[in-house]
Amino acid sequence: MSVNPKRIRVLLVDDRQLLTDALAHVLGDEPDIDVVGVACSVGATKRLARRVDVALVDYRLPDGTGADAARAIRARHPAARVVMLTEVSDDVAIRASIRAGTDAFVTEHDPFRDVVSAVRSVHAGTAVARRTIASDRGARSHRRMRARDDVATDGLTPREAEV
Repeated sequence: MSVNPKRIRVLLVDDRQLLTDALAHVLGDEPDIDVVGVACSVGATKRLARRVDVALVDYRLPDGTGADAARAIRARHPAARVVMLTEVSDDVAIRASIRAGTDAFVTEHDPFRDVVSAVRSVHAGTAVARRTIASDRGARSHRRMRARDDVATDGLTPREAEV
């Protein structure tokens, strides 16, 4: 397989072969994208992280996290972009991923076209956060604020709580 230097070189990092096979097929059909490797662990990512433009990385890997993989990719190829593909949307994972250099997030529930769009967007220098992650974080934040409000107003009259 020859790689066209004008095409986006993508590394897939996930330990589920069914998913990487499907992503490789979908991305490989795009006229401007080449899948140049598939890694199933952080260790394999370290070996394959050279000469990629975008890495599509799962957060949960058998020997670490997607944040670990993102750090390894950035250490080997600082210009590479990282898209975190995950079902994890907890704040700790998101913050760890951002600190590790993740440029975008898509969930495993998003359609393939959103994954393809995220690859192109980060390659062009645009960060992407899927609405599902943003709305998850917003809903959790709202629930925490409501819980604090409920505790803070416990035992007050309706008017006192309003004030």
